Amino acid sequence: MQINLPSFNVWLKEVFRFQPQLKENEYLSKLSAKAFQGKLFIDGNLNDLKIENTSVNWGNATNVSLNGSVKNATNPDKLQLNLPNFKAETKRADLLQIVNEKELNLKLPEEILITGNVNGSLKNSKIDANINTSQGNAFVEGNLSNDTNISYNVKASITDYDLGELLQNENFGALSLSLQSNGTGENLNNLDAKLETNISKFQLQEYVIKDLSLEGNFKDGVGVISSNYKDDNLNLNLNGSIILDSVATQANVDLNVIGADLQALGLLNRNVKTGMDVSVDFKGNIDSYNIKSTIKNGVVVYDNNTYLLGAVNAEAFINKDTTAFKINNKMLNVNLQSNTDPETFSKGLQRHVLSYFYRDDKVSDTIKNPINLKLEAKISQTSLIKDVFLVNLKDIDTIDIALDFKEQERLLKANVSAPFINYSGNKLDSLSFSMDTDKESFNFNLGFKNIKAGPVDVPKTVITGNQTNNELALNFLGFHKGEKLMNVNTKITGNRDRLKFTVNKDSLILNKSKWSILEENEIVIENNNLTFSNFRINKENQSIEITNNLKNVQKKHIALVYNNFNINEVFNYLNPEDEIANGVLNGDFVLVEPFTNTGVITDVSVSNFKVLNTNLGKLSMDAKSLGNNKYNFNTYLKEGDVDLDLKGDYFVNNNIANLNLDLDINQFKMNALKTLSLGEIKETSGSFSGDFKVTGTTSKPKYNGSLTFDNAVFNITKLNTKFTLKEEQLTVDNSGISMANFTVLDAKNNALTLSGDIKTESFINPEFDLKLKAENFRILNATQKDNPDLYGKVTFNTNATLTGDLQIPKINASFTLGKDTDVTYVMPSSYANVEERDGVVAFVNRKNPDAILTQTEEQSAVISGFDISSQLKINKEAVVTIIINEDTGDNFKVSEKEIFFLQWCQMVELRLLEHIK
Repeated sequence: MQINLPSFNVWLKEVFRFQPQLKENEYLSKLSAKAFQGKLFIDGNLNDLKIENTSVNWGNATNVSLNGSVKNATNPDKLQLNLPNFKAETKRADLLQIVNEKELNLKLPEEILITGNVNGSLKNSKIDANINTSQGNAFVEGNLSNDTNISYNVKASITDYDLGELLQNENFGALSLSLQSNGTGENLNNLDAKLETNISKFQLQEYVIKDLSLEGNFKDGVGVISSNYKDDNLNLNLNGSIILDSVATQANVDLNVIGADLQALGLLNRNVKTGMDVSVDFKGNIDSYNIKSTIKNGVVVYDNNTYLLGAVNAEAFINKDTTAFKINNKMLNVNLQSNTDPETFSKGLQRHVLSYFYRDDKVSDTIKNPINLKLEAKISQTSLIKDVFLVNLKDIDTIDIALDFKEQERLLKANVSAPFINYSGNKLDSLSFSMDTDKESFNFNLGFKNIKAGPVDVPKTVITGNQTNNELALNFLGFHKGEKLMNVNTKITGNRDRLKFTVNKDSLILNKSKWSILEENEIVIENNNLTFSNFRINKENQSIEITNNLKNVQKKHIALVYNNFNINEVFNYLNPEDEIANGVLNGDFVLVEPFTNTGVITDVSVSNFKVLNTNLGKLSMDAKSLGNNKYNFNTYLKEGDVDLDLKGDYFVNNNIANLNLDLDINQFKMNALKTLSLGEIKETSGSFSGDFKVTGTTSKPKYNGSLTFDNAVFNITKLNTKFTLKEEQLTVDNSGISMANFTVLDAKNNALTLSGDIKTESFINPEFDLKLKAENFRILNATQKDNPDLYGKVTFNTNATLTGDLQIPKINASFTLGKDTDVTYVMPSSYANVEERDGVVAFVNRKNPDAILTQTEEQSAVISGFDISSQLKINKEAVVTIIINEDTGDNFKVSEKEIFFLQWCQMVELRLLEHIK
């Protein structure tokens, strides 16, 4: 045999013509998307083939190059390979056409190059390979003999591999490790082996673990493993035993976490330390396994208090036919049992619920392995949750979850109740959900008494669903003071091929007023398309219509046509007592090609536009198609306290909008902040302006620009003191807000200067990196009426840094209170007395004060929401009064020239540990 092909070009699609069954192979089908090209030089016969200067390309980025020999190609038992200097390279874009990253929960490297040598047979082989990727590098060298006995020797290393990018977890950084192992035996069950692993570097956020070693020794398939690690922030011992078995390996691991500083490890942003004993028992294999785990002696130390974790017992058994999971602790109790794996029962629940919408009455008859699932769970409030892990969780009542699902019988019963949750002042009252289904009926009920978050104050709401006579009724009802505030009753009929949605003409209520709709109204979903008939609601001269038949739009579309619609008719549901938004809406808003490359054509305006009683004048939106999936987009806000223009265009490709917009804030009057801040700001004047460039996509916009203040004056209500920003500027982009010598003037023109950054990767919880300087700056001028908890006058000098985040700002500062300071702080009554908190004790290890777990804070005092390390000096003429108990009048005053070293954390109590006169 001699093959000399200096060039070839093969499409698998052509091969499928002669062997159509090959197309059924998932991977061959995916590989058929590109041609195979290259060169091929083979000489010899099937017993001894020589390969020279051969390479195969799949597209432009994937290539395999080979030289060497193949012997006994048709006899796997005698097959011999000798492939020196093989090379394979590819790129992520090619791999994504074959591999589904979402299923793997990974992000593959952008580039991969593998080089090395392979020599031997399937029973006795040697390999050495270098794997170089854009995420990091690896090397493996070893040999394996699997003839009559097992014998192996392997060395491997990983260098600076970006584990965070691979696992899509920004908490992880670079990993470097080395591994060496060898062993012999008749089979896995009686293997003698030795394992040595050293993690030379593993980065966990800003923390680096160095030289963590793991050793293992096996005799007759039974082995022990051990590891000990200690540095300033982590101290642990690991011991375990393993019984190797080709059917079901057994392992027992005991981990003693003597101490771990969770803040230093990057796991929490507060000074929290922990220790515990963890035991894990494993038996099984990758397809079927049982795990039992217990945690004993678990403690968490925070603010010199020790919170007892309590015993944790967990057990799991998982295979393709069964999932059983239990966890028991005073915070969390879960009991889950199913006859399949989690992914399958999740899809089964979704399939079951959707079957009632699609009228699939016989869906259970087509399922080969119907699902059974039972779940009971309870989440209870503890001091550990409230005071340590979720510091903004003010209150939570016990949450109960129960679910019982039998797919074959089409039975599903589910109940969820959350009586009360208060997170950072946002309150959810009396949330309840239930679902009850069988072959004949489908019923669910979702309701709550109240949701309050900032200006939003949603009243009692009930959403119900009920199926009878092959019709599914969905009803939405909101109450206010016993009246129907908003009500919509709808009906779904049809089947998976054609669903029809209609609104009951006698049920429609918006803002406590009855609205009209024709009885013949309907929305039809058919062939991945939506059609609307008579879907227009109206009251007097107001109306909204949804249609897909606008005469001036040729492509498929969904249009909303507004006529004199007062937006308060809808926004009033979000707060019936205090108006959130008002204005009269007119015009058309059109989604073009709503299921493919969606674009927007619009010509709408809102006149007399108000948000939180702020006069915003007139809002106008104008967007037109420019052809070839390109649209212009212009929005204007004029004639009110805010004047801005948003102008530009965007291009839609693969249903992704690529933006090219300019945002010009021509003038934002500070007067608008009085109402937008809900009264937290008063006595304003001046304004600010700005300009921004917006690119990227709608899901990941990129922006950069600046804000400039023009004699902006405002008074923070609870401080009752004015501040002025004369001609200050902020730079804003995706990373955050930057400032240099940003100066705030008080009422007497004394300055507070800030420099640094506010990082806004998380808008919900921004991070701070700021330096502050001030001299004789007045921060407080409040009466007891303005702020009952903190009132009087405060001026200060400072040189400080502000880090941390919005959840727990961290201030490190030297403060000097000015001579005209006369301030009173009233401690909250709930903290005026020593409280007994479940599972909270305090201890100090006097024999070993440097132990991680028992290191104490040298000085501490506490103010809500801050973590402050401060040296506080008080001018001899200044007076500070702390009222310990307002009912009894207990208080103490601090005056003259005194120095305090304070550390304030986020709970509301005050402990002055060091006082130097």
